[in-house]
Amino acid sequence: MHKKLYLETVGCQMNVLDSELVVGSLRRQGYELTEAAEDADVILYNTCSVRQHAEDKIYSALGRLRHHKTAHPDTIIGVLGCMAQKDQELIKKRAPHVDIICGTGQLAQLPTLIKTAQDTGALQIALSLDRTESRHDVERSFESYDPMRDPSMRPNRFQAYVRINIGCDKFCTYCIVPSVRGPSKADIPNRSPPRCDSWPTRAARKSRCSAKR
Repeated sequence: MHKKLYLETVGCQMNVLDSELVVGSLRRQGYELTEAAEDADVILYNTCSVRQHAEDKIYSALGRLRHHKTAHPDTIIGVLGCMAQKDQELIKKRAPHVDIICGTGQLAQLPTLIKTAQDTGALQIALSLDRTESRHDVERSFESYDPMRDPSMRPNRFQAYVRINIGCDKFCTYCIVPSVRGPSKADIPNRSPPRCDSWPTRAARKSRCSAKR
């Protein structure tokens, strides 16, 4: 019997791509997508911190799951992405029934986090280093993540994203990206063409470059 996964994405194109990668990874662990959170064995929210409304939407969704978690304690609930990286303590306070808090730079750890949460019942946290640490250490803590993709997660089946840059070093007063996406790091240029070349056979006819700057 297949395990069921519910994943809701809020925010930018980088989050849309991250969700596609997460689903691709978890499908290989035997998960199938469901459109109803209440039917899922694992419920994940890929979050955004650019606007307060985006955060409020996630906290409302988590609040609605509080009674569901009580009735179904084996269900795993996870908060991924920018909110996880920025607000782990607030998430723990406002949604103590959450099982996983996983930042943008630790998504490769998600299958292991889910398995450990299922086995132990303990809160699993995987976050990258704060930008107050050395650049070298912070950059290493934002792990590269590009597993096989899942085209079913794309908003448009004729279009796919290719990541050309991750993070930012500008530290504009109004922007959260340097804190939640890490230092600016370009993708390896010679990796992009082979990656794009494989997409026409998977129905993608147009690639869109994705970068957070």
